[in-house]
Amino acid sequence: MKKSLIAIVALLVLSVASLASAAEIKVKGSTTVDPAMKKWAAAYEKANPGVHFSISATGSGDGAKAIINGTAQIGMMSRDMKPAEVEKCKANGIEPKQFVVALDCLVPIVHPSNSVSGLSTDQLKDIYQEKITDWKAVGGTPGFIALFSRETNSGTYEVWHKKVMKKEDEAQLVSRMPSNAAMLPRSPVTRRASATWVSAS
Repeated sequence: MKKSLIAIVALLVLSVASLASAAEIKVKGSTTVDPAMKKWAAAYEKANPGVHFSISATGSGDGAKAIINGTAQIGMMSRDMKPAEVEKCKANGIEPKQFVVALDCLVPIVHPSNSVSGLSTDQLKDIYQEKITDWKAVGGTPGFIALFSRETNSGTYEVWHKKVMKKEDEAQLVSRMPSNAAMLPRSPVTRRASATWVSAS
């Protein structure tokens, strides 16, 4: 099917003061940024013996929280840091520094056998709110549409929620996946999964 791309930003937010002298650098946040971060960390460790990275990828929201409460020196995020999050950092004596490391996009995908040739943003929104529940309504082979999405603490989800859902809630029956990597296998194994969507750097 035709690809529908929704641009997002992948970035790192650094707590510079705590980073300068750290032998162990703690990194938390986005599952989107995680694969690249692990490669950068390995290269840095090789060039700087004695420095070790501890990386935990559980969502962009957790990356922001970790910078705010001082439990990580680097927060991985697939969205900008919110003004309220920046203010919380400053209230804790932390001056966050933001670095864009990649441009990313969301790609809605369907099973390869699905005959649907394209979906508009409005159709995707209606599908995820279960206003459209059968493929025949969008030109596909008749059949129930199974829905998969990211957990709500994900920066990827926040972009989807804003750009596609127009800040309206998805249906309650949407299956929540813990990472972008977990999203991808759902479409090939679920023949009528629609609107599985993934983040593609």
